[in-house]
Amino acid sequence: MQIKHGNISRKEEASVAGTPHRAPQWVGTLLWSALVIGGLCSASLPVRAQAVAAQAIQDYRIAAGPLGQVLAEFAAQAGVTLSTDAALTRGLQSPGLAGGFTVEAGFARLLEGTRLEALRNAQGQYVLVAPASLQPVIVTSTRTEHDLMDIPLSVSVVGGEDFTRMPNSNVGDQLLAIPGVQLGGANVAGDRRIMIRGHSAGATLILVDGIRQPEIRNTAGAGFTINTADIERIEVIKGPASVLYGSDAIGGVINIITKKGGPEPLGGSIGLIADSSTDSFDPRLSLYGSSHGLYYRVTGSGLNADDRKAGDNVTLFNSSYRQRSVRGLVGYEWDNGSLQFTAERFRGSNNYTPVIADADGRYRPADPAERTTISEVPKNDRDAYVLALDMRDLGENLVGLKSNVYYQKLDKGFDYYSYRTGVYSGRHLYRHEAWGGSLQTDWAMFDDHLLSVGLDFDHIRMDKHDYLPVHNVSEGVLRTTALFAQDEWSLTPDLTFTAGVRQTWIRTSLDRDTANPDRVDSKSYSNVVSSMGLVYRGIEDVALRALFSQGFKAPNLTQMMIGSGVIIPNPDLKPEKSNNFELGARYSGQDLNVDFTLYHSTFRNGILNEIVSTGPTRWQAYNVDRARSWGAELAADYTFGRSGFSVYGNLNLLRYETEDKNGFKTRHSSRSPAWGTLGVGWEKPLSGGRTLFADFNAMAGKGAYTLQANGNVKDRTNSWYTLNTTVGLAGGKEHEYSVTLSLRNLLDRSYQIASPFSPSSPLPEPGFHAVLGVNVAF
Repeated sequence: MQIKHGNISRKEEASVAGTPHRAPQWVGTLLWSALVIGGLCSASLPVRAQAVAAQAIQDYRIAAGPLGQVLAEFAAQAGVTLSTDAALTRGLQSPGLAGGFTVEAGFARLLEGTRLEALRNAQGQYVLVAPASLQPVIVTSTRTEHDLMDIPLSVSVVGGEDFTRMPNSNVGDQLLAIPGVQLGGANVAGDRRIMIRGHSAGATLILVDGIRQPEIRNTAGAGFTINTADIERIEVIKGPASVLYGSDAIGGVINIITKKGGPEPLGGSIGLIADSSTDSFDPRLSLYGSSHGLYYRVTGSGLNADDRKAGDNVTLFNSSYRQRSVRGLVGYEWDNGSLQFTAERFRGSNNYTPVIADADGRYRPADPAERTTISEVPKNDRDAYVLALDMRDLGENLVGLKSNVYYQKLDKGFDYYSYRTGVYSGRHLYRHEAWGGSLQTDWAMFDDHLLSVGLDFDHIRMDKHDYLPVHNVSEGVLRTTALFAQDEWSLTPDLTFTAGVRQTWIRTSLDRDTANPDRVDSKSYSNVVSSMGLVYRGIEDVALRALFSQGFKAPNLTQMMIGSGVIIPNPDLKPEKSNNFELGARYSGQDLNVDFTLYHSTFRNGILNEIVSTGPTRWQAYNVDRARSWGAELAADYTFGRSGFSVYGNLNLLRYETEDKNGFKTRHSSRSPAWGTLGVGWEKPLSGGRTLFADFNAMAGKGAYTLQANGNVKDRTNSWYTLNTTVGLAGGKEHEYSVTLSLRNLLDRSYQIASPFSPSSPLPEPGFHAVLGVNVAF
C-alpha cells in the first residue's frame, strides 16, 4: 500500500489484547472465499487469452538498448503509433525482444517490471502511461491545486490503489503508516481518532471536501463517519494549518476528497470488507455515472461488528458497534466550473469497554468482578447537506472562485448503567446543529503572485438533555467568523515564498441551563495567526522547504459552557496557541522517493483535563502554562528496477514536554517517543490489465507513560511490534475488480498504542486476524 510523500511511499496497519474468546470459526470460510474468488477471477484468463490470440502474431528481433529507443523500434515494426513522454523512460534499459508476439503482448513483455503500460485509445493509437504512484502528486490542502513538491507544508497522500491493497472499513486504520500519525482516543472500538506529531486527537481537524466534521461533546476531537468506498484520496497536513483552516488545525489536518461520477452514463461497483477480529462484514454498493456534464454517485454501506478479539486469546467485553451510511451527490460540470450538491446520512452506535488501572499504571480491560458502571452510545447519528461551487479562469486576474454552504445535524446519546443490577444511573442526549459556508477568490497578480483571499463562517448550536439522574436542559452557541489571505510569490523560477494571515472572531454563549440558571453567560474574543514558507526547486528532482506557521484551538462548547455527564465546564478557558518551525526536503526520482522533516513547536495555554472530584469521577479542562515538542520524520521507498520488488519505511522521533498550572514539567505524557514501519512490496503485471501484488511489513512503537507531579505513574503502555502480510489481485480491462487478503498481527501479540487521551485508555489492538476485501465494478 502506497502513501505518497514525493511520488510514493507505503502503508499498512497493526493489531492486539480482555476475556477468553471463541475461535474465529469463519476464518476458514474467509480463506476459502479468497481462494474461490481468486479462482473465478483467474477463470477469465482463457477468454482474454483467446481475444489476444485472435490478433496477428508477428516475429520480432529487436536488440537491447535504452527503453525509449526499443519501444520506438517495436512500434515501427508493428506498424502502430506510440505516444510517449521521454521523462517516463529516462534511465531505463530494455533487454530487447525476440520471438512471435501480438502488439499488446509485445508491449507487455518490453514494459515488464517498469510499472509502465501502453494503453490503446479510441483512435487505435497507443499511449505510454505511468501508474498514479509515478505521476506528479497534485494536492488541494493549500486551498489551491499544487504539485506536492511545490508546497512548504509537510503533506502525505493516501489514495487510489492504497484502498485496494490495504482494505479497511475505518478511515483511521487507513492512515496508520503515514509519518507523524498515531492512533488516539478512548476505549471505544470502531471509533478511531488520529493524533498528529503527538498532539491529542482534539487538535486534528477533519475535513470532507473542505467541510469540517464536528464532534458533539467529545474533547478528543471528531471521528470518521464516511465510508472508505466513497474516498478518492486523503491528504494529511502535519503541523499547524490554522491560517488556511482556522481553529482545531493546531496539530494538523486530515482532508478527505471524495469520488465524483464515473466515465459512463451508468456504472457501479459492489464490494465487501470482512474482518475476523470482530466477525464483521461491511458490504457496500455504489452507483455512478456522467453524461453531457451531469454526474452523480450514490453509495450505501452497512457494518455490524461483534466484540473485538485481541491478543492472548482475549475478547473485549462491550466493544461491539454498528454503522450504516448512505451518501449521494449530483453535480454539473462545464468548461470552467462545476456545481455540486451532496447529502449524507450516517447512523451508528457503539460501546465503551470498562478498563481499570493496575498498580504499575497500566490500563487493562476490567475483569467481570471489577466492572461497575457500563457506558454505551446507543445513538450516534449525522445528517449533512453541502452545496459547492467551483469556477476557474473568470477574468484576466481572477483565476478561481470557490464557495460552499452547508448544514449538519448530529445526535448522540450516552447511557450509564450498573453492570450488576442493570439500573441506569445516567442518560444524556446531545444535539449539535451547524451551518455555515466559505467564499474564496484566487488572483494571479503581476505574473509572479497567486493571491488567495477568503471568508469562513460557522454557526454551531448544541443542546444537551439530561434525563438521569435529574432532568436538565442546556443550550449553547459557538459562532466563528474569519477572514484569511495567502500570497504565493515566485521570487525566481526556482524559489517560491508563501505568506498568509487569518483573523478570527469567536463568540461562545450558554443561553439556557435549567439546573443552573445563574451560569448563563457569553464570551467573545478574537485571534490572529500567520505563516511564512519557502520552497527551493533549483536541484533536479529535489524540493527544499522551510516553514513558520501558527495554530490555535478554541475551547469547544462542552469544555467551556455546557459540560457533560463527566466533564465540568470551565468558562475561563483560553484558546490554545502554537508556533511551529520546520525544515524539510523531498526527493522524487524514478525509483527512489524520500521525504525528511525536522520540526519544533511551542504552545501556550495548552488545554488538558484533570480530575476535580471522585465518586463519581468528574473532569475539567484547564490551560497549562506551556508545552513544547520537537521531532523528526523520515519516509522513503525504493523500487528495484524491473524486478517488481520495492522496499519502503518510515521513522518518527518525538519529544513532547508539558507544564501544568502548578509549574510541574515532564516529558512523560503517554506519547510514544519513537515509532515506524518497514516493509517489502512486490507486484507483477499480468495479461488482461491485471496485477498480482503482495506485501510484508513490520510496525513498531516504543512504550510510554504519564508522570504525575506526586511521582505516580499512570497510562503506561509497553513497547510493541507487529508483522503483517497481504496478497491480492487487481485489474481487468472491461470490468475492474480486486481481491485482497490481509493477515495482520501474525504473531498474535497483545499490545496497546500509547495515547495521551484522558479519562480513558485506548483499547488493546486486535490479535491475529484476517481481513478480506473484494470489489467488482460493473
